[in-house]
Amino acid sequence: MKTLKRISLLLTFCCLFACNNDDDNNTEQPNQVELRSHSQSPVLLKLEPEFSGVNIYNFLSSEDQLDDTPNFIYGSMADGAGLLKNSDNTYTL
Repeated sequence: MKTLKRISLLLTFCCLFACNNDDDNNTEQPNQVELRSHSQSPVLLKLEPEFSGVNIYNFLSSEDQLDDTPNFIYGSMADGAGLLKNSDNTYTL
């Protein structure tokens, strides 16, 4: 029983000391997303007039080669996938 209490106490201390405050209240966002076509492939989707407020960009295609990873070959992504901007300035794929 003493051993179980010691283990419980040790685990409690480990949990308490392992906790960190990750909220540094840093409002600066160093890696802003630049909304523009980054791919050498053109956008092939035709927008109908009712979608006049929608912008379409190609970020990456199988023709593109990334400067930082020249051996990376991008296969493809599901047709119709998109990046949507959320109201809190994050993005959803």
